[in-house]
Amino acid sequence: MKKIFVLSFQIIIFLSLHLTNSAQVISENQHEGFYLRMLAGIGSAKTTMENSTYEIEFSGFSTYIRGEIGAAIADNTILFGTAGGHLLKNPDVSSGSQTVNVNNAELIYSEFGAGVTHYFMPLNAYLSLSVLGVLNRIEYGGSKGDSEIGFGFNVSIGKEWGITDDLGMGLALFYSYGKADDQSEEVKPPTLSNNILGIALSVTYN
Repeated sequence: MKKIFVLSFQIIIFLSLHLTNSAQVISENQHEGFYLRMLAGIGSAKTTMENSTYEIEFSGFSTYIRGEIGAAIADNTILFGTAGGHLLKNPDVSSGSQTVNVNNAELIYSEFGAGVTHYFMPLNAYLSLSVLGVLNRIEYGGSKGDSEIGFGFNVSIGKEWGITDDLGMGLALFYSYGKADDQSEEVKPPTLSNNILGIALSVTYN
């Protein structure tokens, strides 16, 4: 009986020390080396198309997907390239005081560029900012129209939880903005401005 008690006590001590050491390793873990993150989410989107004579607004909920790949340039600071986009289907279309829902219409907002993420440890929370080239495409029925390449940015704040030493899952709040001129033969083509605020799930390997 005494031997069983001593053995049990030793096992408890071993487990306590092991868990304590594991917690210290996790809390002291730094983000460095290769970086890959995938995000998918939803957002509240609004695209405004305007020139000196008219203004049309497309709005609704959009789906969002984005990939980032890069590497750490310092402890917990990562430089990355990114590509992704938003899809707004069957938007509400407003002009003046009138609003209609347009079925079989899609607004595709694509983005690509580069950015930086900084992790705040040991919270494993982060702030991310990227500078983007943006494109808009509007499809309705068999017709479609594209914008020129414009300028935009994306900012997000997030929190991740470790699954393994290199793999984490998390949640992020994001805001995307973009502005581009329409591909039009008009002397002064309309400008498309995008504003998207949303939430995304993330999976990160680092």
